[in-house]
Amino acid sequence: MDGLLLVFIFAELLHTVRVVLAMDVLRIEPFLMVGIVAAIRRFIVASAEASEEVGRRRFDDLMLELGVLMFAVLVLGFTIWLIRHSTSERQSFDEPDAAD
Repeated sequence: MDGLLLVFIFAELLHTVRVVLAMDVLRIEPFLMVGIVAAIRRFIVASAEASEEVGRRRFDDLMLELGVLMFAVLVLGFTIWLIRHSTSERQSFDEPDAAD
């Protein structure tokens, strides 16, 4: 599972680089998606580690790390939502009305 997520991250990065080179435009969304996938990947690994560390000091550190990772996923997801929302609003303002 860990290897599959890593392959997905590399595939997304390669796709992003191809798009940037082909369109000569840097899009931020794919990089944010890679960040989400990487954070979820680390979350899965840390969750597995935490199950073995119950009752030890490392368990507290892993719980803190899990909280930070989930916060990062939420922030990155919200950022993607904002980008998509602001882009669609900007496009609707740039298009002329059919009535004009």
